[in-house]
Amino acid sequence: MATRQLAVVFGVRIPALDCVALCDVWSFSVMGGDVNDRSNDGRDVRIVARAYGQNLPRRPGASDAYRSYKADSGSAREPMSCVTWQLEMRDIRAAIGIGKNIRLSTDGDDMHYYFETTTGKPSGEILITGWADKDD
Repeated sequence: MATRQLAVVFGVRIPALDCVALCDVWSFSVMGGDVNDRSNDGRDVRIVARAYGQNLPRRPGASDAYRSYKADSGSAREPMSCVTWQLEMRDIRAAIGIGKNIRLSTDGDDMHYYFETTTGKPSGEILITGWADKDD
């Protein structure tokens, strides 16, 4: 029996699985580059969380050397398919009304987002506290 290649695709949008992240939004008062104080700008702020499929099979026989796995090989394990949810900057801007002079910091994790000015000073944070269906 011939071995067939199974190519997988990363980051496929799945709009039917989109949901809403319920977030606490905080803004910072900064003096000399250090956070002096913070204030709560809203609790349970609703921000769209877009769904993406990861490691989804594309089709048998596809030639994609970087993303291909032998479907029936004992030595190569199948990648585990999953769905991830991401907050995108355009949705964050729309939900909390921040301007173009604010950018998302690379610090944080998937439940905690930090913001800074274009000069690198801290500006605020968003903490995801829960999830809701997008139709609620």
